[in-house]
Amino acid sequence: MSSDAAPPRVTLRPAKRSDLPLLFAWRQNVEVMRYLPSAKPITWEQHLGRWHGSRAHRRDYMVLLWNKPNEAHPVGVVHVEGLDSPQPEVG
Repeated sequence: MSSDAAPPRVTLRPAKRSDLPLLFAWRQNVEVMRYLPSAKPITWEQHLGRWHGSRAHRRDYMVLLWNKPNEAHPVGVVHVEGLDSPQPEVG
């Protein structure tokens, strides 16, 4: 049985400093941590250090927040690394 309904659309936008508390909360969630390379909680200071240190100013790395149409709050996050390579990594 096929459906003529269009798939749900989402929008992606770059993460900004005001998103850091939400990203931190997601990062600390035990269900999320199960899928991370480092499945240990981090401190708020470590989180800020990653944002301001190695990631915020890289031209080959981007954090995008995923929003559903007509919803004010993001529902997910996408990391893209290696934007300057032929095969960027998405996670």
